[in-house]
Amino acid sequence: MAVPQEFVAESADLQFENCTLAKALADRMRSSSEDLTRRWLDRIGARVRLDPNRVFPTDALLDHMPMLILGIADYIENPRK
Repeated sequence: MAVPQEFVAESADLQFENCTLAKALADRMRSSSEDLTRRWLDRIGARVRLDPNRVFPTDALLDHMPMLILGIADYIENPRK
């Protein structure tokens, strides 16, 4: 027996609204966005043969990484937004 698509969508929305793990993970990502950015950049630098200043040649590019992490946290917390 097939489940109506509307029911599946409503159930998924309810699961995301009540997901304490998603909220906790999103909150942790938000509070650690600067540290996550630094660690991510360090890991990239360890894997490529580039001067660390060449991985992201401008501060403007690097400044977008914490914003990207915040966006990912928002999506994890509520993918419907």
